[in-house]
Amino acid sequence: MRPGVYVVPAPFRPAMIFVNDTQSDRALVAAFQQNALQRVRVGDNAEVLFKAIPGRVFKAKVNLVIDAIAAGQLQTTGALRNVEALPEGRALVKLDLVDDISGYQVPLGSGGEAAIYTEHFHELSLLRKILLRMRSWQNYVFPESL
Repeated sequence: MRPGVYVVPAPFRPAMIFVNDTQSDRALVAAFQQNALQRVRVGDNAEVLFKAIPGRVFKAKVNLVIDAIAAGQLQTTGALRNVEALPEGRALVKLDLVDDISGYQVPLGSGGEAAIYTEHFHELSLLRKILLRMRSWQNYVFPESL
């Protein structure tokens, strides 16, 4: 919620979509399995690839480990929820890019991949860096269906 925004109790289907496009509204967020974040700390190094920029990997840093997941939210209804029916959610991490990507066209909502390098098993980070670069090179091939 933001100042000036109001909530209506009835379903609201807008005819237009409004996108907040200020720099503070732009965030790079990566989704990870919940158990993968046990050792992630703010300030850890990370790398990001964008599908729209093949062959390039960008340096980043962990800014925030978000302590809520989408699976924890429920729509209010008149029925009790079955806990077993709830989907497992992914945990989100906000990353700050260290490298400059202003020379590239990366639309909001673009897909990509990210890797976070912690102090735990740091010697295996080289292997992960190689795999991330290989995934980035795969983005040179993009079969387009008509």
